[in-house]
Amino acid sequence: MPRAQPSGRLTDHIGLGVLSAWFHRDLIEEVINRIGCREKRNRRLPAHVMIRYVIAMGLYAQESAEEVMRRLVGSLRMMGSWSDDWQVPTGSAITQARQRLGVAPVKELFDRAAVPVATSGTKGAWLARRRLMAIDGTSFDVADTPANVAHLGRMGSGPKASAYPKTQVTAVVECVSRAMVGAVIGPCTTGERTQAGELTGVVQPGMLLLADSGFYSWKLLGRFAATGADLAGVGASVSLGCMRWLSDGSYLALIYRPGLGAERRCRLVPAGAGGGRRR
Repeated sequence: MPRAQPSGRLTDHIGLGVLSAWFHRDLIEEVINRIGCREKRNRRLPAHVMIRYVIAMGLYAQESAEEVMRRLVGSLRMMGSWSDDWQVPTGSAITQARQRLGVAPVKELFDRAAVPVATSGTKGAWLARRRLMAIDGTSFDVADTPANVAHLGRMGSGPKASAYPKTQVTAVVECVSRAMVGAVIGPCTTGERTQAGELTGVVQPGMLLLADSGFYSWKLLGRFAATGADLAGVGASVSLGCMRWLSDGSYLALIYRPGLGAERRCRLVPAGAGGGRRR
């Protein structure tokens, strides 16, 4: 029975090596025990291998299932973590192993390991001692299957509907490293502002969260502000009144309610600057 030989470029093995060091075996075993997804009999593709495999699929999205497995095993051999005789399974066997693994352990591993990575000395990672973070959303094409269409939907309708069903992803990332620290995946009919409400738990005091105008919502910004993080993001159509200039060149602003008349605005700014009641 032939052995699976290491293949691919040296940089492929370095990339997998870095992932193996970050998602180390002890952490993966903790996740498997917590979720309770350990296999009940000895298998060629145990849970800890399949977790690493799912991660490797992100590096080699254009490769076949068998090729991704071949590269993963080759990298493990180079690191001395895989020494017994082994043959790459068929695509069908890999698919069955992924279905046995399920989503829960991969999600748990992401929640445990996805954290900001910039240090205090990382250039461009900080602004006024605040860690720079950003939130944004995008959509991706997925396989055109009845299950995906039913669960995720298509953009548009009728003859203008997208060729493939799509999934909407909204994520919080560290700006300088682009490390993703939180993400929500769902139907393309769910807006990024709605998904953002599920990401308040990944920000914390000492962070400055940047957002574009699509996320502007008084209630949503209030939920993020309650975490102790600072936020920067206002809709392009929002009217602001300058209450007081600050020493760094910025200013405290009053956000006007849509439709508020000019006379009311003029009265609100002095009241706000003096700490008076604002309506």
